[in-house]
Amino acid sequence: MISKISAKIREHAVQILLVLCVIVIVVLSVVHSNAVQSHVLKRLGSSDRTTRDTEVAELVRNGGLADALVETEDPNTDATSPKNVASLQIRLHAAHSVTRLLSERKISDKDAFTTLLSLYKDADSGVKSVATDGLSTLAGAKPGYLTAIVAKLKDGDPDVRSAAVDTLGKVGGTTAAGLVYGQIDNAAARDAAEAALVKIGKPSVPFIAQRLGDNDLPFREKLVSMLGDIGDASGLKFAIQQTDPSVPAVRRVALVSICKIVQSTITAAAALNAQAPSAVTVPTGHINPAVAAAVPILVSALNNVNDDGDARAQAAVTLGNVGGGQVIPALALALSDYDSSIRNAAMNGIESAGAPAVVSLQHLLMSKGLSVPSQESAIEALAVIGGPQSLATVKSFVKGSDTAPYVKRAAVIGLGLSAAVPAIPLLVSELGDKDGLVASSASQSLLNPALESSAIKPLIAALASPGNVSFNASTTLSKMGDLAVPALLADLVHAPPTALAWAIVTLGRTNSKDSKVSATLARLCHSNEPNVQYAAQEAALRLQSS
Repeated sequence: MISKISAKIREHAVQILLVLCVIVIVVLSVVHSNAVQSHVLKRLGSSDRTTRDTEVAELVRNGGLADALVETEDPNTDATSPKNVASLQIRLHAAHSVTRLLSERKISDKDAFTTLLSLYKDADSGVKSVATDGLSTLAGAKPGYLTAIVAKLKDGDPDVRSAAVDTLGKVGGTTAAGLVYGQIDNAAARDAAEAALVKIGKPSVPFIAQRLGDNDLPFREKLVSMLGDIGDASGLKFAIQQTDPSVPAVRRVALVSICKIVQSTITAAAALNAQAPSAVTVPTGHINPAVAAAVPILVSALNNVNDDGDARAQAAVTLGNVGGGQVIPALALALSDYDSSIRNAAMNGIESAGAPAVVSLQHLLMSKGLSVPSQESAIEALAVIGGPQSLATVKSFVKGSDTAPYVKRAAVIGLGLSAAVPAIPLLVSELGDKDGLVASSASQSLLNPALESSAIKPLIAALASPGNVSFNASTTLSKMGDLAVPALLADLVHAPPTALAWAIVTLGRTNSKDSKVSATLARLCHSNEPNVQYAAQEAALRLQSS
């Protein structure tokens, strides 16, 4: 019996010893692993580029870079935590190391390809961009990897598909566009292939054009939309071909794409013009030749109430940016449209067209039977364009006894948007309009930062005016705050009693902390003029409590 118990004890002792040995081995393994990991992270975060590159090369070869970089992050804190800020720097350095090692042939193409795809999964756009640069370099130099990237368009991982799209966009060129186009009928790859074709840009246009006769209308709509997203002038003729009224769904998308292409072309020409004016300047009043073919189509759409409203609105804005005398009548006519969104878009378009539109707007405003909403759009556009000729017409309407208040309000809003200093006297006079909305809009227009400084003296002069003008002038000046204070203080010396009282009230409403203001008000509290004395006492109390 005793021997059996002893045997059992020995057996348990051996088991316990084995368990302890396993625990010791595991602990030592973990300690060693942590020490190795710490060493790796230290080298990845080294300030010495060679040290970083050496460590990255080793990790790339054994497939451990992605895991090592994940260890630099702390998922339990936000991106701005010290650890995560340091992690981002390490990840960026690692991405640059991979692309550098690839160019120096210190890692294999295969290892680089796999690693760069994994780096694209990083949450930071900068890391993604560096990874895409590396992938595009590899795909651009090695046709086999270009094909491999195209194959990733149907990958089950959305990050991998996105990496392929961005990479193909950077590779660009007809070869890449052709390979991507070859995936357009693959259901698993179609969405990514379409995105890649747009990224590639101009070289994709001829391939897209090949399928614009497809019987699948949603597919055609998508292709036509892609022409607009690419925005290259070479796609304009193909988009125009898709404006057949008998296929309204495709026509709607085509009109929007035409607008996008025209806008992109104008923007590109303007950028080029800024760099070399003599090379690309288009004479004032002439339509840019690159977009001339689009003008009749857009004019037709703008004036066709049966076309899609959003497309018509975009046509109006686009025509305004195209400029030239040919588009003005169409825009002016659209100011009478029943749809307010079309009127607003036409107004924006006419404002962009500028001075050439003045005569058409004047004729429109003088026409009989023009609705109030159309008058509003026309007068605001005319006011925004500015200039002596425009201002004279605007003034005649604002001062007209039969002009509707909403039209006056639109006029003063436009004058404020124009930021034209010559409009200030008219705006100041409208502070006394019997319609509160007009007066309030005039005040708001005078508070345009581009007008404020120039408006201060006329507003101070208006403090002596009768009626609502003085009250609204005071309100407007007070909203300017400290900007108006020096001029108000200077004017107190020679101001008549009524204007002086309003100037004091205005100073109190500015909430100024200027010691000169409090000292001046203290002095005026003892004025012999009762109104001045009262105004100063109230203003002083207001400033003390502010």
